Amino acid sequence: FTVRQTWHGDLDNGAEVTSGSNPDFQYEAVSAVEKYISPKSGALFLKMAGVPDYSDCKNAALSSSKINLNTFPVGSWMCYKTNEGRYGRFTLDSYGDPDGTTMYLDMRTWSSP
Repeated sequence: FTVRQTWHGDLDNGAEVTSGSNPDFQYEAVSAVEKYISPKSGALFLKMAGVPDYSDCKNAALSSSKINLNTFPVGSWMCYKTNEGRYGRFTLDSYGDPDGTTMYLDMRTWSSP
């Protein structure tokens, strides 16, 4: 799904949302070169070294710390736990323009096993 900078994402529904709709993260832009994925509403994240599966994400030491996108290039993987308690993973597929004002995520949120 697509998320524009300063907007929020809901990983339970795979949608860009407003801040008032209990989002899982914000695509935070401090400046043109300083950007973050910032967990919201109790969601947790962790960068992963490879393609994670359900057990990798469930057993990962997930955190509420924001992730600097300068350390998370295109093709990187992230595990998460949504604010609804579901685990998932996403990869940063691409940015929609050279300035990175839009990012495209390929995500999978698992239902409870």
